[in-house]
Amino acid sequence: MVPNTAVGLLNAAEWFDKAMSERLAKRGFTRLTRSQSLVMANLLVGSVRPAELARRLELSRQGVQQVLRGLTEMGLIEIVPDPDDRRATIVCPGPASEAFGRAAAEEHAHIERALARRIGAVELAALRRIIALDWGPTPVG
Repeated sequence: MVPNTAVGLLNAAEWFDKAMSERLAKRGFTRLTRSQSLVMANLLVGSVRPAELARRLELSRQGVQQVLRGLTEMGLIEIVPDPDDRRATIVCPGPASEAFGRAAAEEHAHIERALARRIGAVELAALRRIIALDWGPTPVG
């Protein structure tokens, strides 16, 4: 039993990230760091500016640049001029991202099937439903 909901959610995210990393490594992909994995997950919704990634991931801009450098070297991302603001750049999928994305989608489905066998399909559906709920703004003060 986990001590609270936050620890349970963090443990579940770590479990899924580790499973994905290990399965992709078996397919010949370089293991991503947690930060690199989070950047790739953020790109699922579209291109984003490095400053926005830093805000979302609560990393310094320098930290994000270091993560982006590694992903660029792997060919998973490209950093290009922002067409809406010539002073800014955006992070986009790179030349290797299509093969990586296909493999990640296949492995994601495999991991979810394994999870359904372990916890039950009904519980997995409930988990998805709960995670997808709008939790509203964070409770402060």
